[in-house]
Amino acid sequence: MKVFLQVLAKESALHRNGITRSKRKNLKSRRNLKVRIKNLKRDVTKIREDQKSIKEEQRGMQKKLDEINENCNFIRSEAAEIAVISERTQSRLDLMFKILDARKNKDFVKANMLARSLSLLLVTTSNHTNDNGKKEP
Repeated sequence: MKVFLQVLAKESALHRNGITRSKRKNLKSRRNLKVRIKNLKRDVTKIREDQKSIKEEQRGMQKKLDEINENCNFIRSEAAEIAVISERTQSRLDLMFKILDARKNKDFVKANMLARSLSLLLVTTSNHTNDNGKKEP
């Protein structure tokens, strides 16, 4: 009987408000779990928002990159066109200097032949238009 009373005393000490220590521990761990789940959900929501903003920034950067590539291609084509025009101008200048040199040396036949070559070159290049429909010099 004494043993029974001791067990009963222990049980009553364990029971406070009708809840045992193990139940209290269980409830506490459940509360902690709920708090952790709530925190995780909040973190996941923040991560989603961050990912959305990163994707939007990437789209904006891609648009800017596309515009830069477009401008780069345009500048390359313009540079190529300028190079062609420069080459034609250089060949005209070469002919003009040869004409001047021939006249200086009183070689009028050669000067006349070079002048005709220059006029033919000018006629052929003036009839040639570029892709924009503008006449090239």
